[in-house]
Amino acid sequence: MAGNLRVAHLRSPRRLQNLLLGLCVLCYAAPLLRIAVVAAQTLVRRTDQGGGDLGLVLVNARVARIIGLTCGQTLASVVVCLGIGIPLGWAVGRRTVHGSSVLGALLLAPFALPTVTVALAMFAIVGSPPDSLSGRFLLIVGAHALFNVGLVVRTVALAVEALPVQAEEAAASLGASAKSRWLHLRLPLLSPAIASSALLVALLSLTSFGAVVLLGGHGMTTLEVEVWVLATRQFDLGAAALLAVGQFFLVVLLLLAFERTARWSQQWSGLGIELRPLQSSTTKARVYPTRAGLTSLASWATALTLVGVPLGALVMRSGFDNGQWTWSRYVDLFGNKVVPLRGVDFVEVLWRSVGNAGVATVVATLIAVPVAIASRNQRVTRPVNRATSLSLGVPATLMGLGYLVLASGPPVDLRSSRWLLPVVQGILAAPICVRILAPPVSQIGRGVIEAARTLNSSGIDQAVRVWLPPLLRPLAFSAGCAFAFSIGEFGASSFLARSGDPTLTQLVARILSRPSVVSLSQACALSLLIGTLAVGAIVLPSGGVGLLRVGGRRA
Repeated sequence: MAGNLRVAHLRSPRRLQNLLLGLCVLCYAAPLLRIAVVAAQTLVRRTDQGGGDLGLVLVNARVARIIGLTCGQTLASVVVCLGIGIPLGWAVGRRTVHGSSVLGALLLAPFALPTVTVALAMFAIVGSPPDSLSGRFLLIVGAHALFNVGLVVRTVALAVEALPVQAEEAAASLGASAKSRWLHLRLPLLSPAIASSALLVALLSLTSFGAVVLLGGHGMTTLEVEVWVLATRQFDLGAAALLAVGQFFLVVLLLLAFERTARWSQQWSGLGIELRPLQSSTTKARVYPTRAGLTSLASWATALTLVGVPLGALVMRSGFDNGQWTWSRYVDLFGNKVVPLRGVDFVEVLWRSVGNAGVATVVATLIAVPVAIASRNQRVTRPVNRATSLSLGVPATLMGLGYLVLASGPPVDLRSSRWLLPVVQGILAAPICVRILAPPVSQIGRGVIEAARTLNSSGIDQAVRVWLPPLLRPLAFSAGCAFAFSIGEFGASSFLARSGDPTLTQLVARILSRPSVVSLSQACALSLLIGTLAVGAIVLPSGGVGLLRVGGRRA
């Protein structure tokens, strides 16, 4: 009898976990399937109208130009990020740079900023939107570099730190030249990390929406921007769905290639070579002081130029006027004196955006916690990892379009609901929270959980005493990341936000729609405010948890 009760006790949480996992899968699969259905219906209808010529339906001169621009800016972004990131990653991994950990953190910092903040930082450098297409193209590539160079540096640095010192010493003792060691030893071992970082940059550049919309203007149109134009400006959901499906297949191909390179990067570790860090005395002896000083100087100069100049220009544009600091741009925002925002109560938009971010945080946490707990099961771990990777790669615009089509009914039209946008933003932020929560959840010992069950502890008691203490800081950090994602989200908002209830990021686009020196300064001030809210949401919650813990220990 006791055994049956124990089996029933164990089955109930598993059934609940399976139900929650099914609902999470449905949240992502439903909009994608709906887009696929609309795309298939449109393809059949237009093929019949075009006399059965499938090529004319799928590709025309405008689509070909858009594909060329999309691939061009993606390739250029990859080349620039690798050209800057590989040398910096080598220097950071070799520890030949003074303050290498601070340098790596500085380069990664822009990745936490909203898209509008980075885009306006690029505008702040040039002072006004360029008239030429090539100028806007360079601004977009620069924004992608500011976003993604830190990822390349981190990936390459970790690979450099793991290089086998013994193999390098053996090659040098056998008379191999520096060039030969690079070509035949270091480069093959670093190739997986370089390839994976290149694919990651390509994926992020391919799905870049906010930077292209804000920096590209009307002439620079990529696949994502064209999907948005077709769906929201021309109201052609069928054509938008066709392009969205094409972009989705490109994203899936890049994700599969990224997963393959991730496995490839682990293969050389099984060659039987004992690895040890490069910070050995032998390695340090090879670095000459003069060369190390020049390397540090060049690395820091590159990092400060890449990160400090755009963000510094953003701060200067938002507050300095005639060589003096002024708060007039911020006063204009809160006083509703910004000309392009006439009829908009800025404080109301601010509080609504903060409220939406709060709702999105709750939704993301409710989705992420059960998924992270379910991933403790080894049979579920790999599918969860693949699903979260795919979810992170799916563009926010694609999900926004899918939910726009789903919300249009039948049976219920939810487009006018104020809850639609924050719920979708929470669904989009959930994979980030899963990636943050899964490692600490997996470290909770099964023995502790079984002991609590043996003592007949209630579910609430187990959650408070067993699960919550080790997860308190990760939960705070994941909630902060979800809030930051929502407050700076631009893709799904462009599809789902009601015209009378704009978000903060949409106000930036409205201000830039009337280009002038004053409008650029006001847009910089607003984007800096959004970036401050996002960074504060990431830093303050986890820091507050740490202070509470320190206070508890002192007591």
